[in-house]
Amino acid sequence: MFRKLFHPVLIFVSLQVVWFLFLSLWIVWYIQNKLRIEALARQLALRDVSGGWLILVGGSLLMLLILLGINFLFVSQVREARFNRLQADFISSITHELKSPLASIQLYLETINLRDPPPEVAREFIGHMLMETERLSHLIDNILVASRIRRGRLSLDPTPVDIYQFIQDFFNQVMLRYGWDRDAITLSGKTGLIVMVDKQYMEMVLINIVTNAIKYSNRNFRLFIKIEADQDHVNLNFIDQGMGVEPKELKKVFKVFYRSPTIREIGVQGTGLGLFIVRDVIRALGGRVTASSEGFGQGLTITLSLPQVTKSGKKKDE
Repeated sequence: MFRKLFHPVLIFVSLQVVWFLFLSLWIVWYIQNKLRIEALARQLALRDVSGGWLILVGGSLLMLLILLGINFLFVSQVREARFNRLQADFISSITHELKSPLASIQLYLETINLRDPPPEVAREFIGHMLMETERLSHLIDNILVASRIRRGRLSLDPTPVDIYQFIQDFFNQVMLRYGWDRDAITLSGKTGLIVMVDKQYMEMVLINIVTNAIKYSNRNFRLFIKIEADQDHVNLNFIDQGMGVEPKELKKVFKVFYRSPTIREIGVQGTGLGLFIVRDVIRALGGRVTASSEGFGQGLTITLSLPQVTKSGKKKDE
């Protein structure tokens, strides 16, 4: 009960009410006394004393500036506290994300060292270890790229590509490496649509979208990729059948370190970096990213919209 009464937000709101009442009473008091003084001055035939309104206006403006300054500092502190809390959650999550593949690799290595398994079993173990090292490499890449984005040092080298062919080639190359189910990913849409992408960063965007879809699909992973075009943009729609998010959280999912409270309660691990990186890389390419979901348990659709260009790299409308 007492903790609720002394909550910082409640205290701040109470102080604002008190401050406003004080300012109002001061203005009323000043005006009343000012009018009385002017009436007395006229009765005594004194010189004009009506110039004091400047003091009232100036004092009110100064008090208003102080009030705005206090509000700004409070909002900044709340944002800083929220960011620190998200950062603490991130450190906890990243620790788990790092330890999990390391523990798996260690277990396989210890088994090979102590048990001397048959060659076919050893090859299977090595395959699993390679997939775990890919997970580690992807996680480290995400941390480094997120750091570059936050410092404003993201540098891209875009080249024109047929986006359908690019995505198809990408999945053909990395399916086995990441242990993705080839039949669970369906690519459809129009070929021959040219967009400008940095191939390295675009691959990171695709990896983040797919790994997110796998992570939040409760072992029922299915991803449909539809490539469409309007007058001057190519839209890449990534539709999964996972947990989804509540509509009110759709804009928040692209913020750094953000993870849905419902997802955290369920216990699904994550870093809150994937969609943040997706958004900023696509923005740097001159595109935009949106998310849509009917609610928790209804799946999630991520749409990447990139400017359509000619094979020479010029925009279609130029």
